[in-house]
Amino acid sequence: MSNRINPSGGKPIRSFKPALARQVRVAAVNPFHSMIKLTDLKTVRELKPFSEKVLAMRDECFKYLPLFEDHRLMLRGDAAKKLYIDKIVGEPIGTSCVRNDKRTHLNSDIEKAFFLFSLMDEIRARTYRAIYNFLNSTAYGQTEIIPFLLVGFERFREGKPFIQLKPYEQRFSGQTDDIGRTIRNSFALMIPERIAESPEIYFPSSEQENGYFKASTRIKEERYTKGLFDPASGQDYMTNRTGLIDHYNVLLIARTILRFINSQI
Repeated sequence: MSNRINPSGGKPIRSFKPALARQVRVAAVNPFHSMIKLTDLKTVRELKPFSEKVLAMRDECFKYLPLFEDHRLMLRGDAAKKLYIDKIVGEPIGTSCVRNDKRTHLNSDIEKAFFLFSLMDEIRARTYRAIYNFLNSTAYGQTEIIPFLLVGFERFREGKPFIQLKPYEQRFSGQTDDIGRTIRNSFALMIPERIAESPEIYFPSSEQENGYFKASTRIKEERYTKGLFDPASGQDYMTNRTGLIDHYNVLLIARTILRFINSQI
């Protein structure tokens, strides 16, 4: 019986051709097909509906997250030629990645928020790794280099116990230089060159956004930050480190990943 989720609303994901993989189950999709650009936002007043879009996208991601009570997600950011991507996508080879090795219950908004924010943190880090490798390669005269995110997933082994993670603790582990593990059922998200060449426009810090808009764009919406900020200790979970545009675009990638995996289970 299929357990895939079909949330209402939202446009279908459009894929580009040619696909990067030889296998039918693998898709190359463009996660930026509906990006809201900085030039569309003029004043802080205009950010309010944008904030609502961030919240709505987060809630859509929440619908998919229970999938990861039973599945491990693996992420890798890199830049390479198409032949290399064809080789690693969908093939049973080892490659370095980060993954959620600890199996946790995702039955509350707070648990989902901590998991989603950890996922967003890793998406951002892997995207920057891919962009760095792309810019470094092209600076040395290499051509036809494609920046991409490699995404894989697999079921946890039978009987793996659930554990309770502390608040503010990362849900993903591993580094780009670890020994790696097999990425099965993987697919690649291509990062368009215009984004790789200007990441500060698409993933600006809240300080950079402040420079663009002459006002803070940190997310203060209580429905979004509730449970992620501890006034007593001053500890927060990503809510103040980045601005609305970064949150929207990273959530857009997260939604693309979650939708695809849901369609394959």
